Amino acid sequence: MGVIFGKPEDHWTNAQCVTNTSQRITQTFSRYHIFAGDQINMDSWELDFEYLRIQHMVKDAMNREKLPDLQAILFLIGIQETGVFSTKYTKEEKQDLMHVAVCELLSSEGYFEFVGRDQDGWPHYNQVQNLEAGDLKAQETLLKSKVVQYFKTHESTYGSPAQN
Repeated sequence: MGVIFGKPEDHWTNAQCVTNTSQRITQTFSRYHIFAGDQINMDSWELDFEYLRIQHMVKDAMNREKLPDLQAILFLIGIQETGVFSTKYTKEEKQDLMHVAVCELLSSEGYFEFVGRDQDGWPHYNQVQNLEAGDLKAQETLLKSKVVQYFKTHESTYGSPAQN
């Protein structure tokens, strides 16, 4: 298995990509009324290019044959943020990990605020701002832009996976 950022013992080892979790993402968007009209600081082609670069980086780091979808990348970000590493996850754990990722990604926009960790080490967030509902394509674009930002931040801190 590959490692995305940092040392293997600290990050994304033994992670398995999620394949059927789009319902939880939709529930998360519905619950928090995500609106993707927020400013995205890059042109559409730049976002597509950077997101594809990240997909390839994750695919290579995880030693997979197929590019990961958005849900799989959110799942991995959730693992990164919680530090909960396992070879098997329940459906609920997968959903919770993706929920943590969405909260973490949108916290940089001021929609969520990190409030601390529970006794099991899971991060918890409070919703700070209400988000307006948008269409699914706009929601996906917002999340992809936040994923790109997340990876760029981690690459500048830990270096790219090829350097590790």
